[in-house]
Amino acid sequence: LTSRGTSVAAATARLRARAAVDVAGEDTFSWLEQLDSPEVSAWVEAQNSATLEAFGDPRDSTLFRRLLQTETTDVDQDPLRKLPQVTKIGELYYDFWSDALHPHGVWRRTTLEEYSKPD
Repeated sequence: LTSRGTSVAAATARLRARAAVDVAGEDTFSWLEQLDSPEVSAWVEAQNSATLEAFGDPRDSTLFRRLLQTETTDVDQDPLRKLPQVTKIGELYYDFWSDALHPHGVWRRTTLEEYSKPD
């Protein structure tokens, strides 16, 4: 059961039934916009559970913990956590980084092996 007392299996079954009814090309997911709905909450919890089961908890990942430790300061000198937006091109990984020290930004590139090394 979810925290709202709805069965995860029931919420998932309702989602599948709604998705199957789409014969007129309508948005079968518009019901998810009802944020106060126990059915929506149950569906979200079911999706979260399935994702955690399939991929594990990211908080257990060394890389995730390392990314959360990436702190810098924004223009107003407030602490700010910044996660790099990385793009892979060939065997290299690139990101464009800007912060108070680099207001115009700087392109960075690395290999996965180099990035994965401990500090």
